[in-house]
Amino acid sequence: MSTPEVQTTLRAYLTEFVTLKTVLAELTREARDLSQAARHSAVVTRLMTHPGIGWLTALVYAVEVFQPERFSGSRQVSNYLGLAPLVRQSGDRSYGGPTVKGGRDYLRAMLVESAWNWKRRDVRGRELYNRMFENTGCSQKAIVAVARHLGVNLWRMLITEEDYRPTTQ
Repeated sequence: MSTPEVQTTLRAYLTEFVTLKTVLAELTREARDLSQAARHSAVVTRLMTHPGIGWLTALVYAVEVFQPERFSGSRQVSNYLGLAPLVRQSGDRSYGGPTVKGGRDYLRAMLVESAWNWKRRDVRGRELYNRMFENTGCSQKAIVAVARHLGVNLWRMLITEEDYRPTTQ
């Protein structure tokens, strides 16, 4: 048995849901149009050749790393993406810590999600994940390491202007 207050609340939630669904559809349409625009389509298409990368992740990566040549190496890219490990050294000892949080949170999250897809779809991603898991013993640490490799791979693809080359078996 529902009271008038509950019905009013449910109608408000339903109205909000429909509004947000409409806004999401419009934003998705605009983002897809942007990914197909002349200035982004070639880069997005190239990045999508990498297993695990969809059009939205490719677009966000291309827009965020808009001048890939400004990075001198993979360490700078990893730091920019917020996927570089924090390393502390004292004498001969080196301690690995959590990742250095930098860059855009949503891009880092998209790369981690894409890393899971890469691991499922490609031999190279799966081998990398398994090696990292053996080293760390933790699936979260292993997948963040795979995401770092993925981010660097995408950067190299932009620099060299080459598509992803799968491992041949």
